[in-house]
Amino acid sequence: MVSLLLLTHLNAYGKIKDPEELFKKVVSTYQALKSYEFVNYKKGYDTFSKEIETKMKGTFGEVGKKIGKKVEMNEVSQKPQIKEGVYEVRFKKPFLLQMKIIKSDFCPSVVYGTVITYRPDKDPNVWWAKLKYMPVAMKRSVKKDDSGGFFSMGWAFSIINMHNHRKNGIMKIKGMEKVQGRDCYLLEFTFDPKRVKPYQPNLKEWGVPAALESELNNTIRGLKKQKTSSVKYWIDAQRFLILKSEEYVRGKFHWQDEYRDIKLNYLSAEDF
Repeated sequence: MVSLLLLTHLNAYGKIKDPEELFKKVVSTYQALKSYEFVNYKKGYDTFSKEIETKMKGTFGEVGKKIGKKVEMNEVSQKPQIKEGVYEVRFKKPFLLQMKIIKSDFCPSVVYGTVITYRPDKDPNVWWAKLKYMPVAMKRSVKKDDSGGFFSMGWAFSIINMHNHRKNGIMKIKGMEKVQGRDCYLLEFTFDPKRVKPYQPNLKEWGVPAALESELNNTIRGLKKQKTSSVKYWIDAQRFLILKSEEYVRGKFHWQDEYRDIKLNYLSAEDF
C-alpha cells in the first residue's frame, strides 16, 4: 500500500515551481527522519591555517608515537588545490554521529579507516577516534581537538545552513537535472556578501548539543567569511532529500558534497 506521504510526494514530482514550497518540503522531510546513513563524497579547495595545523600535529603526532609511524603534516599543508575525500556517515537524532574515513586528501593517510564517534547522550564534550591500528578509541575534546569537519558531516548542519542561505540569499529553482540517475530539482541561492547577516539557529529546535554551538557558528559564518557567491542544492524530486550541494566563491567552484547509498530510519543507539 502506498502511504499518503509518498502519494503527496509523487503528485508533487516535477511540478513544484515555487522555491519556498520546495524549501519547506526539504525541511519537513528532514524533520520526519529518525536516522540515516550515507556515503559522503567531498571535493573542493582546502588549506589548513597554522592554528589548525598545530592542533592536527598534536592529534596525529600522538597517533604516530603509539603506532611507531612518523606523521608528515605536509600531506595536508599544501597550496590550494582540488582535494577529495570519501566518508561513511551515520546519524541518529537528536545528534548521535559517526564517521568512517575511507580515504581523504584532507588528512594524513595514517588515519584512513578511522571511525570517529560522537555520543552527546553520554558526554557532549568529547568525541572518540578509533584507528584501525589501535585496539581502543582515543578520547578527544570537542573544544580543544580539531575534528576536521566531522560535526558538519551529516544533513543536520546542511539543513540549518540552508536556513542561513534562505535568510541571506535569493532562492530560485533553476530546473531539473539528473544526479545518481534520479530526477532532481536544482535549487540555487545567490548572495551579496556585503549584506550577509549570519542566521542564529535555535540549538534545541534542531537537537544540536550546546557544546557544538561554536562548530555550528563557524559553519554559518563561512558564508560571509569566504565571500560565497552562490550555493546549489540538488533535491531528489520524489524523496525531497539533498543528494548534492556545491558552493561557489566569487563565481568560481569551491566545494562539493554528494550523498550516495542513502539508507533511512533503521539505526539504533547500539549502532554507534
